[in-house]
This record gives sequence, C-alpha cells and structure tokens, in this order.
Amino acid sequence: MQVFKLPYHLALLFVFIPAIWSCEDDIDIDNGDPGNLTVDVETADDGSGLVFIQANANNATEYQLRIGSDDQPVEVNITG
Repeated sequence: MQVFKLPYHLALLFVFIPAIWSCEDDIDIDNGDPGNLTVDVETADDGSGLVFIQANANNATEYQLRIGSDDQPVEVNITG
C-alpha cells in the first residue's frame, strides 16, 4: 500500500483557502441596541438660565438625563 504524502506548504493551502473564502465583508447587523445618538443642547436667550436638551437615537426605548456623577437620573422619558 502506497501512502501519498502531501507537501507541507500544499497542505496549508488546502486549510487556508476555504477559511479565506468563508470570510464575509463587514455586515451591519441590527441587534436592537440603541445607536446613532444625537443630542441638541440650546440655552434660553432671555437670561433665565434654562437649558433645552433634545435626544434622538435609533432603537431607543427610554432616555435618561443624568447630571454629573449622580446615580439617579434627573429626568426619564420615552420620547427623547
């Protein structure tokens, strides 16, 4: 019985070619996590010190406003 010996470099070729073919381009997967966050901040022109904050994000279910390092949010809403 004759045993066929494959050269080392040719054996590696048979391993790496299928691995390279199986690689796909980067695909954006929508995993449901919030993304694309935009935040607009405006101050009142009347000298009252009021600040208006508008936040928008894809797949967001709740928005929380936290000031500084507070553990509890100052404001919570679902509309942004």
